[in-house]
Amino acid sequence: MPLRLRSKALELLIKYRDIKLASGVKDVSIDRYISYMDDFFYDNNIDKIIYTKELHSIWVKERNDLEGYYVRYIRNNYLIEFLSFVKSLGYDVYIPRRFPYKASNFVAYIYKDEELVIFEELIQGKTMQYGPNTGDPAFKNGTVPSAARE
Repeated sequence: MPLRLRSKALELLIKYRDIKLASGVKDVSIDRYISYMDDFFYDNNIDKIIYTKELHSIWVKERNDLEGYYVRYIRNNYLIEFLSFVKSLGYDVYIPRRFPYKASNFVAYIYKDEELVIFEELIQGKTMQYGPNTGDPAFKNGTVPSAARE
């Protein structure tokens, strides 16, 4: 999907994007955040290359109820990198601080060796004592019954 930019910062955003792509960042990774920045500059009628603390307070607000902390963290980091690029070109812009990184409360489940063997056998079709096609009533919603894991 082509990038459609419409703000006054269009040329700088394109230059910044080209640098990021040349450094190995994939376009699908950068284009979303370039669009976010362009929309922000356009929606706030920013006609000069300026960035202030007041504008930053608008930028860091959650975009909607579905936006989580991590997305805001990444969105803010892309903006900081863009503003650093702009400042290196001689523009006088405010560069905000990075958000503190909050680790996720996700805890990965580490499978036992026996569980991995059962899983591998199921995948390779060597044994189908558990599974939706065996008529096993304990198999619900595509999960291995707890008896198979113990």
